[in-house]
Amino acid sequence: MKERVMGVVLFVLGIFVAVTPRYILPVCEYSGLERMRCTDLATVVGIIGMTITVVSLFAMLLKSPIAFRVLMLVSFLLGCAVFASPFVVGYCKSQFHPCHYGTVPALRILGVIAIVSSATGYFLSRKHQRIHKG
Repeated sequence: MKERVMGVVLFVLGIFVAVTPRYILPVCEYSGLERMRCTDLATVVGIIGMTITVVSLFAMLLKSPIAFRVLMLVSFLLGCAVFASPFVVGYCKSQFHPCHYGTVPALRILGVIAIVSSATGYFLSRKHQRIHKG
């Protein structure tokens, strides 16, 4: 049951990560400005968000607790990638651009939520296994 809840949380989170830079808090190009560095950030984060969504689907469907823990570790790393992508890929230097005051802070928050959610799923799964073993 906990696996499905964590899978649903990560599924919704992955969709939010994927659509935030394009539709919810669009980067410069999608806000009507010219193409800049933040467009590459939007592309990278969109791919990471869709990957989180696919990983969460597998987490909901697979029955093995070991596979679930591995998928939670993968989603943990993907959450770290969401958080770090603005630093690695880069974005506009001007603080007046929409990526600077909207998209990047939202991605950092979504990355932290993904990290916390996947770590919670991992540790709840380990705790659940210990209770049934002993």
